[in-house]
Amino acid sequence: MRFVCTSDTHGYHRDPDLMPDGDVLLHTGDFCPTSKLPDVDKFGAWIAEVIQTKKYRHAIVIAGNHDIPFEHEPKVAQKMLLGHDPRIVYLQDQRFDLDGIKIWGSPWQPVFHDWAFNLPRGASLAQKWALIPEDTEVLLTHGPPYGTLDQCPHFRWRHVMERVGCEALRERLDVLRPAFHQFGHVHESAGVHEDDHTLYLNAAFLDGKYLPRHDPHVVDMVDGKAEYIVGS
Repeated sequence: MRFVCTSDTHGYHRDPDLMPDGDVLLHTGDFCPTSKLPDVDKFGAWIAEVIQTKKYRHAIVIAGNHDIPFEHEPKVAQKMLLGHDPRIVYLQDQRFDLDGIKIWGSPWQPVFHDWAFNLPRGASLAQKWALIPEDTEVLLTHGPPYGTLDQCPHFRWRHVMERVGCEALRERLDVLRPAFHQFGHVHESAGVHEDDHTLYLNAAFLDGKYLPRHDPHVVDMVDGKAEYIVGS
């Protein structure tokens, strides 16, 4: 199974003809540039065009902190997105099985300004991560776990880098050990990391200045293992 991976596009959606070949598109949130419903409609139209152009089997999407309609008007936003193509899958603390690969998607992250899907660090987030089944192979979250591709400049002292990932997610991952974990949120830490169990991908498309700097990534899942193929 070949996954084409991106995140944090914020309305800067790549020409469908330039998207990599693959089987399934994964988008881990922050596709709304203005956090309004028309953004959802435009994103859904783009996803449908990509699916049709590249002949992807599915596009699997979760929301991010900028995708406010999915928290404030969830039924309307989901209907709008999914109405563009039946092959679009939206996950919000839900699982999707594809050819035996178990995929879980969740939008939550530690409180970050006053945007969507914010929860306090600690027990509230741990409850969300406890929902993830232990046989999950591909995990999609908007934010990173603490300590992995999660560094950005301090909001006041911009020369100081700080880790903003979720400690409770890190603890849950130490138990789950999925083959592949994709996220975004922290643009400055876009990239790839791998340990003995998991391939981690911060797939943010925009950099810290909100410029489109990072190409979509390609990851293969073969026999329960994730292999990074190409990206920025």
